Amino acid sequence: MAKLNKYQKAAADRYYSEVLGEYGGMLRIEGAREVQRELRGLGDDTKNELKPVHLKAAQIIADAAARKAPTRTGRLRESVRAAARISGGRVVFGGGRGRMGIEYGGPIHFGWVDRRIQPQPFVYDVLDVRRQEVLNVYADEMQKLIKRHDLTLK
Repeated sequence: MAKLNKYQKAAADRYYSEVLGEYGGMLRIEGAREVQRELRGLGDDTKNELKPVHLKAAQIIADAAARKAPTRTGRLRESVRAAARISGGRVVFGGGRGRMGIEYGGPIHFGWVDRRIQPQPFVYDVLDVRRQEVLNVYADEMQKLIKRHDLTLK
């Protein structure tokens, strides 16, 4: 997502606190941190095994969010993609000066009061609807990892 200026960040913060509440567009997976810690303890070859799971879950949201993204030229829609790190998956869009050159991704999603741009939180809307599907992916894939490596979680 493009870097937000101070006005856009204030609008995003308001949106997080007023509309989304405590977790603000995130999905917390119980036990993921413990599984990651156990995998890391098994060695370098297993520490990245949760990353494809994060990507698979984020891709579910990214595919649906791309279809729901507001469109004039289609560039914002084309910029929606899934990304994964060892610690979690995320949906990113826009890209600012670098990647896609779409600086308006943040203002479209979070709104910008001073410019009278209403928020269109297409990613969060999709997450609300597809939350259970993402949870099921994590449950299935983490169970497979636990069995494959015979992990004992504390």
